[in-house]
Amino acid sequence: MKKYIKHIALFACALLLIFIALEKACQYYIPKRIIEKAYWLKEKQHTNYDYLVLGSSRAESSFDCNYFDSITKMKGVNIAINGSGLLENELTLIDFLKTNKTKTLYLEIDEFNLSPSNHFSYPFHYYLYFPYMYDDVLVDSLIKSKVPKEKYYIWKYIPFVKYAAFNAKFKLEKIINKENVDSVFDKKGYQPFYGQETSYTFIDWKGDFIDKRYWYLGDYSKPSPEYEKTDSLSIQSIKNIISICNKHDIKLVFFIAPSFVGHFEKQLYNSLDKFVLIKKIAQDNKIPLINFAYWKYNRDYKIYHDYTHINTEGAKKMTAIMSMYQSNNFVFNPAINSFFQDSICSEFEKH
Repeated sequence: MKKYIKHIALFACALLLIFIALEKACQYYIPKRIIEKAYWLKEKQHTNYDYLVLGSSRAESSFDCNYFDSITKMKGVNIAINGSGLLENELTLIDFLKTNKTKTLYLEIDEFNLSPSNHFSYPFHYYLYFPYMYDDVLVDSLIKSKVPKEKYYIWKYIPFVKYAAFNAKFKLEKIINKENVDSVFDKKGYQPFYGQETSYTFIDWKGDFIDKRYWYLGDYSKPSPEYEKTDSLSIQSIKNIISICNKHDIKLVFFIAPSFVGHFEKQLYNSLDKFVLIKKIAQDNKIPLINFAYWKYNRDYKIYHDYTHINTEGAKKMTAIMSMYQSNNFVFNPAINSFFQDSICSEFEKH
């Protein structure tokens, strides 16, 4: 019996050592081999930027930094992360400012990241931050707050288990076969969408088909109030980002990225209250706000990749307006106002 227990103990020790070795290997190699923007941003250090762009894919795919810089002669980077909520945006900003500086932050806020769990698969991609769980107190506390307690303690104190649980995200072949991460993010973090997504039908103001090459899977039923409920953690993250900008003397600018009018009409009843909330936060804190939901191109289906993302053509139009705004010291003038339609605002607000 003692011999049997001894064998089990030796096997358990050997297994533990293997798991520790695998844990250390994952902790070291995943940030260096897996292509994720969060890891790419970790490598951007000791640089002074004129501006940063922060948000979800709607910021990542709409603000063309190379184009903006060519117009303004400034230097910036798009640190927005696809599918990220405001909590992850806050973490991204805190981490980025540890070794970098900026004068201006363009933060994208909209109805989607105010209700992140209903619109993003992982509003906080906690699995991407596993390699920093032991060294970064903030990362550790955020992961602890987002997962069940028993899962958190298993992940933290049993080596390698967390990586095994997300093996689909950390595939072995990707870790072994290193790709050039800089070639993926070679546009200063801007990730363009090309053309139009063929699984969508773009519908005009009256609901008529604009282009029958596309088909539409959605419906116009009103989402429940509970579904579109504003997330309190997202609001707190906005407040925290404001405090961070005040602390670092950073000019903060809010913007709402464009949506195609067919989608915007569908989301109307549940979006207006969020637009009002965003506007109130901006006014209370004297933060400029640019609402591209009301720009004059929101019926021009040719510049949209899908309902909620503009393509490269749309990004150039939006970025050009942002550059005009930046060059005019964050003040609207008649030239900038000409790109926005008050009639659209009043039309929606009748409902």
